[in-house]
Amino acid sequence: MVSAGEDVKASAEYLGRSDPGLTLRVHAHLRPSGQERTRKAVDCGL
Repeated sequence: MVSAGEDVKASAEYLGRSDPGLTLRVHAHLRPSGQERTRKAVDCGL
C-alpha cells in the first residue's frame, strides 16, 4: 500500500496496527529501493 502511495498511518490502521513504525519495519523488505526516487526529489528541491 505504501509503495502505491498510500499513507503509512492509514496503511497501518487498515492492517490493524496501532504503530505505523511496526508496519514499516515488518514490510520494509517488500518496498523497492527508493534511492532513485529520493535523488529525483532532492534534485527537484522537495
